[in-house]
Amino acid sequence: MNTSELIEQLAQDHKLSRVKAKRILNSIFQAITESAARGDQVSISGFGRFKVAIRPEREGRNPTTGAPI
Repeated sequence: MNTSELIEQLAQDHKLSRVKAKRILNSIFQAITESAARGDQVSISGFGRFKVAIRPEREGRNPTTGAPI
């Protein structure tokens, strides 16, 4: 399921316009993003946990040639 399908499902389930359903979904995503950016962990029971993970840099490789990027 992609975002468009999720918006459509939300609109149908709650008898909303697609525009209103999209605003609601974007608001939810924005709240999760802002909270995680502040360093908070967001837990939604039955769905998942979101947090920003800081990882050290690593060297990439060109898959064709194996050359470092």
